[in-house]
Amino acid sequence: MLLKFQKVAVSDLLKQRNFAYVVCVFFMIMNAVFAVCFLKKSNHVVIIPSLSEPQKSYSIDGKHISDNYYVDWAYQHLGNLFTVNPLSFAYKKKTFLQWSLSAARLEDDLDKLFSLLKKDRVSTAFYPESYVLHRKKKEIEVRGRFLTYFGKSNNPVLRERTFVMGWKVLSNGMTAISSLKEITDEN
Repeated sequence: MLLKFQKVAVSDLLKQRNFAYVVCVFFMIMNAVFAVCFLKKSNHVVIIPSLSEPQKSYSIDGKHISDNYYVDWAYQHLGNLFTVNPLSFAYKKKTFLQWSLSAARLEDDLDKLFSLLKKDRVSTAFYPESYVLHRKKKEIEVRGRFLTYFGKSNNPVLRERTFVMGWKVLSNGMTAISSLKEITDEN
């Protein structure tokens, strides 16, 4: 009698083990199917570049970022940086450097660009008008009207100026400023 119960118990135990194997294999197959579906699906991210214009958003699929994003990104940074007066220069420089990859290198370049501003109490405004995007170099060339106000004069000196701003997309997805330089007629 005892042998009969042990055979039944062993038989039930083997059935339960076989059922557990079937369930584990089923879940392994399902996980593999879900992993393949997840890896094939492209990521779709929506970026809102500015709180002042939340209706303007950009979709990013996978690694591709639209040209319009880089254009608005450069216009916003350059317009904000170069619309400055002697009292707001330090703050504008600090906020610009927060977006940069190498703050030390860019800080020297900005100090050179704004050396006259500090010395002669000059106010400036930059209005971007056109651009040339160089995706392979990861640079955008922005041309625009650069107004310079001397003292309390209401008549600005108007010049066309061109700035080249480089970028790098970091591992966390943030677009950082890698370089900034002005293109002059001598270049």
